[in-house]
Amino acid sequence: MMARTLSSFLLLVACTASAAAQTNDRARAHFRAGQSLTEAGSYAEAYVEFAAGYSLSRRPLFLFNMAECSFELDRLDEARSEYERYLTEDPEGRMVALARARLRDLPVPEPVVEEPAAEVPVVDVEPARVAEAAVTPTDEAGAYIETRPPLRRRWQLWTAVGASAAAVAIAVAVGVAVGGGSNGCGANCSPVDFR
Repeated sequence: MMARTLSSFLLLVACTASAAAQTNDRARAHFRAGQSLTEAGSYAEAYVEFAAGYSLSRRPLFLFNMAECSFELDRLDEARSEYERYLTEDPEGRMVALARARLRDLPVPEPVVEEPAAEVPVVDVEPARVAEAAVTPTDEAGAYIETRPPLRRRWQLWTAVGASAAAVAIAVAVGVAVGGGSNGCGANCSPVDFR
């Protein structure tokens, strides 16, 4: 029983490590593709690659590269937002000084004056039409962007790891409690009479 539980736990850990390695490899591939596209001056395509890499790995350097692409594409509001996110997620990162300098150089956004909203009539919509209108997150090229958090940030993984660890601990405790003898008290055990 204990051996089966331990082997199941080790298999789970191995599968998790393999999935994490595959995710990191995919993120690195997006990073390299984004770098190549940036060197070629294809900033919109590079942005898509960096965004895909960030969605896989959540590494802040992707945010910085996304901001640089937005800056080059003259999408200054997006660039500002991405530089700020980078500084929030990696305040000690190696590109912090450049991100702060870029933010200083960006024009100050003008305050938005909101006009009073016009009354919108309430329309009864069938649920099927609402489902049809749901938007799938895509990049500028129309490719699907994965929005799920990385495996290491999913509660299901940590629940499985915790349950497996608890099962191993219980199996070990049961094995220790059962001990060496059939009566559970080992070789130096003598019955006690409480009359």
